Amino acid sequence: MQKTDSKKIRYIFICTFLFCISLSHAQKNKTYSFPEREYKSAVEMFKLEQYGAAKDMFSLVYEAIPEKYDLRKEQSLYHMGICAAFLFHDDAEKIILTFIEEYPENAYIDKLWFYLGNYYFNQSAYRKALHAYERIEQRMIPKENLTEYEFKLGYAYFVAEKFKEAKPLLSKAKDKESQYKSKALFYYSHILYTEKNYHSALMGFEKLAGEDSYSSIVPFYISHIYFALGDYQKIIQQSNHLLANSTQKRLPEINRIIAQSHYQVKQYEQAIPYFTAYSEKTELLTCDDFYEIGVCYYKSKQYEKAIELLTKSFCKDNDSINQYVYFSLGDCYLKTNQKEFASNAFLQAYELKKNPIITEDALYAYAKLQYEITTNPFVPSISAFEKFLNEFPQSNYKNEAEHFLSNIYLTTKNYKAAIASLEKIQHKSITLLNAYQRVLYFRGIELYNNKDFTEAEKYFNLAIENNYNPLIYAQSLYWKGEMNYQQRKYEEAINNYNLFLSSGHASQSSEYAMAFYNVGYAQFKLKQYPLALRNFNSFLQQDLSKYDKKILADANNRIGDCHYMASALPTAIESYEKVIALNVYDVDYALYQKALSQGGLRLYDTKISTLDTLLEKYPHSNFVKDAQIEMANTYILIGNNAKAEEIYTHFIEKNPKSPYLKTALLKLGLIYFNTEQDEKALTVFKKIVKNYPKTQESATALKNIETIYSTSGNIEEFFVYVKNVSFANITAENQDTIMYNAASEKYFNKQFDDAAKGFDAYIERFPKGVFATQAHFYNAECAMRKSDYDKALTNYEYVIQNPMDPFEITALQNAADIYYRKENYVQSLSNYTLLQQKSTIPSQQTDALLGMTRSSYFNKDYSKAITLSEMLLKEPKLSNEQKDEAHLIMARSALEINDLNKANQEYKLLSKSSKSDYVSEALYHIAYITYKQDNLLEAEKKIFEILTNISNDYWLAKSYILLGDIYLQKENSFQAKHTYMSIIENYEGEDLRLIASEKYNAIIAQEEALEKQRKEEMIKTEEQNTPETIE
Repeated sequence: MQKTDSKKIRYIFICTFLFCISLSHAQKNKTYSFPEREYKSAVEMFKLEQYGAAKDMFSLVYEAIPEKYDLRKEQSLYHMGICAAFLFHDDAEKIILTFIEEYPENAYIDKLWFYLGNYYFNQSAYRKALHAYERIEQRMIPKENLTEYEFKLGYAYFVAEKFKEAKPLLSKAKDKESQYKSKALFYYSHILYTEKNYHSALMGFEKLAGEDSYSSIVPFYISHIYFALGDYQKIIQQSNHLLANSTQKRLPEINRIIAQSHYQVKQYEQAIPYFTAYSEKTELLTCDDFYEIGVCYYKSKQYEKAIELLTKSFCKDNDSINQYVYFSLGDCYLKTNQKEFASNAFLQAYELKKNPIITEDALYAYAKLQYEITTNPFVPSISAFEKFLNEFPQSNYKNEAEHFLSNIYLTTKNYKAAIASLEKIQHKSITLLNAYQRVLYFRGIELYNNKDFTEAEKYFNLAIENNYNPLIYAQSLYWKGEMNYQQRKYEEAINNYNLFLSSGHASQSSEYAMAFYNVGYAQFKLKQYPLALRNFNSFLQQDLSKYDKKILADANNRIGDCHYMASALPTAIESYEKVIALNVYDVDYALYQKALSQGGLRLYDTKISTLDTLLEKYPHSNFVKDAQIEMANTYILIGNNAKAEEIYTHFIEKNPKSPYLKTALLKLGLIYFNTEQDEKALTVFKKIVKNYPKTQESATALKNIETIYSTSGNIEEFFVYVKNVSFANITAENQDTIMYNAASEKYFNKQFDDAAKGFDAYIERFPKGVFATQAHFYNAECAMRKSDYDKALTNYEYVIQNPMDPFEITALQNAADIYYRKENYVQSLSNYTLLQQKSTIPSQQTDALLGMTRSSYFNKDYSKAITLSEMLLKEPKLSNEQKDEAHLIMARSALEINDLNKANQEYKLLSKSSKSDYVSEALYHIAYITYKQDNLLEAEKKIFEILTNISNDYWLAKSYILLGDIYLQKENSFQAKHTYMSIIENYEGEDLRLIASEKYNAIIAQEEALEKQRKEEMIKTEEQNTPETIE
């Protein structure tokens, strides 16, 4: 309103003045001279501080005078600039700079620079103001303007952050009484504060503390200075006053200073509310903030909250603090019973190695935890205590560490690491030597279960050499025997079993009774039946209350077999009857063998009765076909051809693909032949010749056909018939036989290279010879010995296409195995399927079914693999190893088709296997499936439950990566990062290390991005917390 009135008055004044001029011109006053009078009027108005009117009048005069160096023109431009500056007109800068350019020698240039500087200053154009002030010679400044000049120039330097130049100017201004005194003192004190001259700065700020203009900002400075000087109690004492007088903008920072003051004097609980107030108003906390707040919660025993904050407090390039953070985290995790996390944290604290006391305590705490939880295989408790004792030999914890270490050697399952650790110890006590023998033995067992017999033998031998515990010495001998038996080295097996049995402590071991059983089997395999009989009987004399009755039945069957082979048939029958009485295992076999024994004693009626029992009670037995043939044969022996004919006829009708078919046909033909039913006999014999050429049965049949025709006087008819029988050429047959016999003689004399050449020549000369099938078979066997699988396969395929007993089954088996080895799973499946259909040997049928299952799995026919696995598991004599593989294939197949429940069920069964690799894989997948079902807590729990039982490094590493994934999904990047790092630093396989590295680097990149954002926010906050200018 005042500005508007001023303009109005000025307008009226100028109009009146111009009217008077016009009037005087009209009157033609002779004493008036333009523009002298106007110039004097402008000067008068300037003196009266009527700057607007004066400016306009000076402008009129300036324009009216053409001469540049007319004093009035010069002075008019000069005053126009001053008026414009006083009035803050936009043209002030232009007018003044024009004057300076036009009249550079004017005596009042300095004064004009001063006015221009003030004009800029008042416009907050401090850089321009500084430029103007710096043009002035200070001696030219009037005394009354000197203080103003000193303050404004000093402030302009201050804003330009030229504190060195600003400081002396502000110092002068603060000591003079003027409107600038307090301002100068404030900015002068601020400079002292930035120079860390806290005591002098404090004196200045305290002088300003009572002034209202500074009441909201001075406390901020004073609190910072107290904090810098370490006078934390003063800040605490003044905390209420500081908070009450703080602006909202500075309130978070004041809360932080108060909180940190409590923190510095170890009043951790009192610090927490102030830290809370600070953090609630701060968008991004720094790692230092997280550290101090976390320590407060840690010291206040609020461990869960401390963990949450301390895991975010790690700063780059600050390992001294980071070591303490890790140690504190370890203690927090320990207090909250999170021992695995505590273990990782203590390990990290040890590895930073900044503070020697923390380093020692951290390594000992880590080693103790490893002893308690025994989960991390990559830096196990063994090496942790070993490292501790080596690095801190004089530690107060030394005796306790040695005690723990000796216990670990006796309980660990990481035998490989234990052996490596013990072998590093130069002087072992007797306790450690006992432990050494033990871990050697169990490492041997572990390798044995994994079928690595070569390595297993090495460790069993070492356990035998380091004989400090006689029981382990004996057990090592036993398992060497087991290993030899598995490798079919029966003589070596017998030797080791006998060494075991003869050792003084064998009877104290759990293997004692089974040693008799196993040595009996080895001798049985070598057909040492009397020795085998003795050991099987010794087995039955042991305490077998804890053994499965199936083993008792099996032992009695073998005893019966030994008597049978020795022709002690009545005694054999007694043993078989014990198996039948037990009625738990291989009863069908016992019945069949009992019947054969009765036949040997010519007890034909009782033999038939026994066979009837077998057929009635076990209609699906593998011995049914054998029993039927044997029964028919027995009826022939007792002269009951009609009954024999009935059985053979029924067998032929029901078993068109049986390998016994040609035998049954021949027997039936002979019945007809012997009972003078020649037409029926001819029909059967001709069928044999046609369907089974080049076999012994076809040769016998052909001879009988010749006899029938000859006896009936139709020999010409025989000659006509025989022309169509390819193998009946007598001349060719003789040549054929000579060449084949020469090659086969080489083969059976083990001259396999020469035999192979002979068979090749025979096959080339007689591609369809009488012995073509045999030649191809033995040629294939020679090729197998030289690992020439392609040649072997070609020959086996011929045998399969031209089958002949006993070669067809072996050819199918070996061809299937070769195709499987070549990863031709379609063809291997086809051959295993034929083998399973044609074989009559139960163990061979089982192996074929296993081959079918494997081939289906690797052919990615997962549903079929599951179906075949289920069939396999129904086999009555399946070994534990075969059962495990069936469960493994089912589990893997179910996982492939995303049937997680089925996979989980199978892996649970597999987790009880004796094979450590299977157990490791199963345990990992049980946890993985739980993770895939989004049950993170249960998955994490399962991993911790299973880690001690996983011995395979690959699955162990996979489990830790999975654990890291779980932590990451639970937003615990701290634990995820360190879990991945344990794989990167300690696992040897490049595949999983690469996966762990990628996951670790992703977390680091995310953390670095967040830290960068935090720093940017911190700089922004600091800038905002810089005291605003006080005008």
